[in-house]
Amino acid sequence: MNTYQLRIALMDIEPPIWRRIVVPGSVTLAKLHNIIQIAMGWENYHIYLFTAGREQYGEGVEEWAEYGQRVGNAKRVLLQEVAPQRRAKLTYTYDMGDGWDHEICIEQITEGEPSKVYCLDGARSCPPEDCGGPHGYEELLEIIFDPKHPEFEDRNMWLGDKFDPEAFDSERVNRRLARLKVRPAAA
Repeated sequence: MNTYQLRIALMDIEPPIWRRIVVPGSVTLAKLHNIIQIAMGWENYHIYLFTAGREQYGEGVEEWAEYGQRVGNAKRVLLQEVAPQRRAKLTYTYDMGDGWDHEICIEQITEGEPSKVYCLDGARSCPPEDCGGPHGYEELLEIIFDPKHPEFEDRNMWLGDKFDPEAFDSERVNRRLARLKVRPAAA
């Protein structure tokens, strides 16, 4: 078994929103989805899809087939199977409507399985759910920092007082990841 160090970054966002996490290579893509949700700060409201080369993996694969897409079952595929070497890249898409694409880069693979899943580092807050994808998020930031904008009050009320786009707390992420049970898939 191996330990994987991943860098996960939201695509089409500047400055970047990213996380660096450590996971076992034997984690299923379905469990990796749960890990990414916690690490990034998403709320797991929407469907997802992993793309590795020409192959795609998700859950609810029967539903995808109705639309003519061949999607493998993410519960049956291991990270180490789709990304067997360093520098391999995957795409993780969350919320097909908003189109949040994340680039996952395998930065490092070491022997031995990690004792736990954890976040090493990261930058910036995850965008709020359902804000309209990268373009909608950019527009949201313009509005919430412009008190003269006609939507300023409504958008800030929608967000609440606790949204800070520059905030990131790896300790908070690690407390949440510690509650997630990750066992080797072969166990």
